[in-house]
Amino acid sequence: MGRTEHLAVPSDDRHGPPTVRSQKQFSNARQKVLRKTLAELQFEDACGTTPAAPHRRKAFPVEDLAWPQFQSVNLQHDLVRDADHTFFYRHSAMAWASSWVLPLVIGLLTAATGTLIEIGSEFLNQWRYSYPDWQNCTLEQCQWVPWAGEANPMNWRRFGAYVLFSVLLATSSAVLVKQFAPAARGSGIPEVKTILGGFVMKDTLSTQTLVVKVIGLMLSVSSGLALGKEGPTVHIACCWANVCSGFSARYSNESRFRELLSVASAAGVSVAFGAPVGGVLFSYEEVSTRFPKSTMIRAFFAAVVAALALSWYDILGTGKLTLFEVYYPQEPALAEYPVFLLMGCLGGLVGASFVHLNMQVSELRKDGSAFRRRVPITVEVALIALVTAITSYPSEYTRGLSNLTIHSLFHSCENGDSNVNPLTLCNDDKDSTESALVLILLLAAAVRFAQVTVTFGTGMPCGLFVPSLYVGACLGRGLGVLTAWANSYCHFADDIHPGIYAMVGAASVLGGVCRVTISLVVIMFELTGGLYLILPFMIAVLAAKWVGDIFNHSIYECVIHLRRYPFLNEPCEITYSARACDVMQEDLHCVALEASVETVLHDAREAPFVNSSEDLSVVGYVLAKPLQEFLEEQLSSSRCYADSMVSFHGTGGSGGCLDASKLVDTSVLLVVPDTPASQIHSIFRHVGSKLIMVTKLGKLVGIITKKSFLKFLSEGLEQNEDKTIAAVPPVQIKIEESEVCPYVDAYCRQASHPAVAFPERCESLTSIRQEVVQDLQARPLLASRPSVLLRHEGKAKSRLSHLVTIHWPEERHRSQPIFWGSLKSFLDMTFLPVVIGFVTAIVRCLLLLCCGLTRHIYHETDSFTYVLLISLPLTQLSASLSWCSADCSGCGMPEVKTILNGFVMDEMLSFQMFLFRFLGLILTATARLCLDFVGVLMHLAACCSDLCCRLDSIRNEAVRREMISVACAAGISAGFGTPLGGVLWSLELSSQFPQQTLISAFLAAIVADLVLKANIFNTSIDVLREMKEVGSSYKHLPSATDQVLIAMLGLMGGLLGAGCVLFNMYVCRLRSRYGWSGPTWRGRLYIAMVTCLSCTAFSLEPLLQVHTDALEALFRSCQSGSKVPQNFGLCHGSEPVHSTELAMTLLRAGSFFWLELILTYDSGVPGGYYIPSFFIGACMGRGICTMAHCMGLFATVHPGIYAMVGAAAVMAGTCRVHVSLVVIMFELTGALQLVIPFMVCIMAANWLGNFLTCSMDHCHIHLRGYPHLESTGDVVLKSHAYDIMDEALECLTCDPCHLSEFSAWIEKAEYGGFPVVLSEDCTLLGYASREGIRDFLRALPVRITRTNPLVSFQPRENMVDLSSLVDRTVLQIVPEMRLEQVHQIFLELGAKLVLVSRFGKLVGMITKKAFVDFLSDGDIGNIQRDPVLADQSDRPTREDLEQTLLK
Repeated sequence: MGRTEHLAVPSDDRHGPPTVRSQKQFSNARQKVLRKTLAELQFEDACGTTPAAPHRRKAFPVEDLAWPQFQSVNLQHDLVRDADHTFFYRHSAMAWASSWVLPLVIGLLTAATGTLIEIGSEFLNQWRYSYPDWQNCTLEQCQWVPWAGEANPMNWRRFGAYVLFSVLLATSSAVLVKQFAPAARGSGIPEVKTILGGFVMKDTLSTQTLVVKVIGLMLSVSSGLALGKEGPTVHIACCWANVCSGFSARYSNESRFRELLSVASAAGVSVAFGAPVGGVLFSYEEVSTRFPKSTMIRAFFAAVVAALALSWYDILGTGKLTLFEVYYPQEPALAEYPVFLLMGCLGGLVGASFVHLNMQVSELRKDGSAFRRRVPITVEVALIALVTAITSYPSEYTRGLSNLTIHSLFHSCENGDSNVNPLTLCNDDKDSTESALVLILLLAAAVRFAQVTVTFGTGMPCGLFVPSLYVGACLGRGLGVLTAWANSYCHFADDIHPGIYAMVGAASVLGGVCRVTISLVVIMFELTGGLYLILPFMIAVLAAKWVGDIFNHSIYECVIHLRRYPFLNEPCEITYSARACDVMQEDLHCVALEASVETVLHDAREAPFVNSSEDLSVVGYVLAKPLQEFLEEQLSSSRCYADSMVSFHGTGGSGGCLDASKLVDTSVLLVVPDTPASQIHSIFRHVGSKLIMVTKLGKLVGIITKKSFLKFLSEGLEQNEDKTIAAVPPVQIKIEESEVCPYVDAYCRQASHPAVAFPERCESLTSIRQEVVQDLQARPLLASRPSVLLRHEGKAKSRLSHLVTIHWPEERHRSQPIFWGSLKSFLDMTFLPVVIGFVTAIVRCLLLLCCGLTRHIYHETDSFTYVLLISLPLTQLSASLSWCSADCSGCGMPEVKTILNGFVMDEMLSFQMFLFRFLGLILTATARLCLDFVGVLMHLAACCSDLCCRLDSIRNEAVRREMISVACAAGISAGFGTPLGGVLWSLELSSQFPQQTLISAFLAAIVADLVLKANIFNTSIDVLREMKEVGSSYKHLPSATDQVLIAMLGLMGGLLGAGCVLFNMYVCRLRSRYGWSGPTWRGRLYIAMVTCLSCTAFSLEPLLQVHTDALEALFRSCQSGSKVPQNFGLCHGSEPVHSTELAMTLLRAGSFFWLELILTYDSGVPGGYYIPSFFIGACMGRGICTMAHCMGLFATVHPGIYAMVGAAAVMAGTCRVHVSLVVIMFELTGALQLVIPFMVCIMAANWLGNFLTCSMDHCHIHLRGYPHLESTGDVVLKSHAYDIMDEALECLTCDPCHLSEFSAWIEKAEYGGFPVVLSEDCTLLGYASREGIRDFLRALPVRITRTNPLVSFQPRENMVDLSSLVDRTVLQIVPEMRLEQVHQIFLELGAKLVLVSRFGKLVGMITKKAFVDFLSDGDIGNIQRDPVLADQSDRPTREDLEQTLLK
């Protein structure tokens, strides 16, 4: 045993600098490894025994690294508070209404503020060129007179007025910000990101900041500086959210408040760009740290409201939301895509250069620098405005506001537009290709680049979106002119449009500056209306991000680091080798369970921790500020005195003690010193914890706060002290030093051990459980517990799924490689998505080709008998193939979702499954059943991705699931021809979707769409092309009457979708109950009956004979010249038919198909429900539109548009997706003016559908008994960990046993793993996997197994050491932890299990499967089914609870 050392105590000088701590002692074996590891984190002195080296590089002053001005937020604690609030107001409609009223109000206020800023900036900007003729002014309008006439724009008087007003407006903005609200400077996005990351920034979102930001932004934008208003608009929306949150008690909660800020960010981008979908995605991708599904829905709602309000204000005067709408007659040729790739790389270089130079400038002029001491902020802004005005005035490209010039650069000269100034870009109606134009554009880009470099970050409100778009548009237009000149000689394309290159260039530079991907693509085509440019946008943005990331981070992250804001990036962006013992603070002050008021109050003011007794067991922690306020309140009210005792263990005020147990948070997360830093990073970022306790054998050895972890990442400084936390107890930290690292060695070595048999059930769990109950009885927490519904061990075990769960934290840590592994990982994440996208597109083409060939057997006949005789054998053969391999019935999405949720189903991803499902799908489609291939295509793509991973020897489960997410994106991209919608669909589908997966999914979707555009097998889908032709012909926003009808369509779509799901579930359950499923004669008879029903429906309804052709006709525009095989009576010449008979025919056809889908889906043959849902909704939409015309209602929208909206509504009501379906619909239709109708109907369908039932896939997940964990939303989990944990556990002890006995026992073991404890007192050591032990024992050499040695989980002489098989990093929780927090651990971290311990003793375990089982049965927390809420009289007594716990 080594010596025992008491760590140093901090200085009592509360105003002095932080005390320097002694560093941890490491073993010689770990010193080399740690030196190499910590060198990557830029500190070199972590392994020695000497103090910190003086030559350590410091980017910031040491006293600022603790971020004392920022307070971290415990989102887990606030999650519990919100659950209690929801429970208390469960019968109040206001609690529910506030969740939707506040997003509504924020959307309206943000739109009104954006309109005010636009009008005010335009008014002030006019003073730079002219002045009002006051004599001819009226209330309606006013005539503006140029300063020096129209003839000569270079007149000195005109130039002087231009410069004077530019300087005056900019200086006024700077003075206003400096004097009244310094927090209003800049864009505000870095501050919003920091707040959403879990920190508090005072005055950043105050009302004063809001007012100053609005006025200052109007002044700065109108001054003509190189800045934009888009980023500040996001900040303004968040300020409105802060103001509105004061009117709702629910949003006083920090966790809920941050969700409201995410909602406001979406509304801000929606107003700034007129891009509601882009706003939601920007809030998810760039701004928010945590973005649950409930937040996405509310952000969706706020963005829709903001866009509707903006369209009602109509500040553009065009009746459209699109800011830079342009139209080009044809899509770019494939030969132009390499140029787009080159433009993306150039944009990445320009963006990285801007970030670097702007950071250099910002470093020079930051507060406290020599430049700032000599030049005040206002003088600096005036100088920048002066130089900007002088350099901008000579060229007409830089003289005006940037957004007008950007519109001109995007403009096509062939389509004349009176609202666009052509500048010198056009020669009559042709695009200019003169070489002088290229030089002018390059010069304008260089001037604006220099201007924005010195302007962004100065002391006034300013954004960078518009300047970045301007620079990129100039560079792109110049490259387009050069490409057009080259095309005139090489003829590699029919026609080159430089305006397209301008749009792609603008997206490239903005992507290189901000490093956003999917949200930027959506924003760009919502800005321009260029849906035909989705693929070029995706290629350019992806290339810009890749190139930019080589050199530096995004501009917002660099600003965060420059201004020393605490912020945690994505865990996948950092490679760790450090562990908790390298990061934790060791010298801690701890609060005792009992102390005097004077002592606690004094220590709470000076330091959060104090020393007292010798017990190091962790009880919890208490915040210093609430503790101080509580004690001061008690003293001021004379309820206690300075020498009174304060108790933290719930004595209820007995013995004269002041009870402060309510201030103690006992639900703190516990980790061991060997826990990887990557897992700690995930806990802080995704779970939102404020701190983590580090324990060894139940004793506190350190603590890791969010701030100290950030310090470790930024500069490697250890032993940081967070002065807002106090722990209860332990009282004194002792560390034993030996020849090995005391933190890594988690075993208690003893001199002798009895040679007992093999692992046995822990005998002392009952006594430990009694101690826990006794401790809980003394706490007031027990009195408020809900009903305890403990399951019977045997019954509960039989209900659990047989599927194996993966442990995401372990897999993530295993996937963090060194150099060669990192290079291979990069190649895997780039090359594999390309292969997956290519193979998925080929599979889709082969499916359509085979279906087209096999349908020739019908000889184009509609004879009922002939069709039936062919369809019956095909469906029977398809069912036989389905039953040959596992279960190929349905679309396969329930299995894919279960796999992505963290469970193992390898047989569902095998090559045999792929082959049988592929062949069965061809037969099903040939038999004309009402099923499609899109959903099945995602399953086939997942099988292809898993096969690629196996061929590439990728065994990491986390990486395999990332590739499955990538395959789902490729599947939707290939199925619908919508690459962006595919990425978003995969995002909504996956439970774990890090940034690198987003990029890989992006790449796979691009490749799949490119293969489809090549049209190798001539397998294009006509119905999708018809949707785009009809949608692109619609140019105006729907009227108010149409919006009402569209909302009604959404509700009807939700009703139809929910009805389809509900009745299909009833049919499936009845078939399963009475044996009408599976490879039996009843199952085959049922399939034959379904086939007969389908053929009968086809014979009765012409629309159902070939439903894809009918779907094309339903979407058809009668004015267009498109041809369909049949008219179906929908058009009369060039006019649509409106009659009651047609409406009834459409509704009847939709009803027949709806009934057929209910009976056919998951009947034993492979097939999906996406296209059938489209057909049902199209019939409903066109039928309702026809009925509305017959009833005399005013409807201006073409019936084909109603068919598209109805299709989206029924699809949403069936599968319950939001943003991804909106993007898919306007990728299919090409109609940006229909974005708001699509959003309205999809949201209405989701609301009503979720009220009635769950989605089709989730219902089949429950039907098949698959475990699946989802976000609970507003469901309250009032129970605790001790209510559901398994107590009767089989544990592995450290007692030695013979190898033969242990091997025989482990081979017969039923469970997937076992807790490892010390035999004498059940002290928890870790968790051992059964498969890991089996593999280790099977790999032992024969010469060892012959001797039958002893084995032990502790290193001992002459024994087989099994200690390396123990996972000591498994998460530990306390019995009092609320199930909301347990749910977050399983959902956000992907943990396989958590161990419940008390003072280091194992008392229970909760596995992911057991938690899902209880959640699905309603045993915990469901508001409608919780017996505590249903009947308070049934609540058990205190004695019943104690007896139940003691069983």
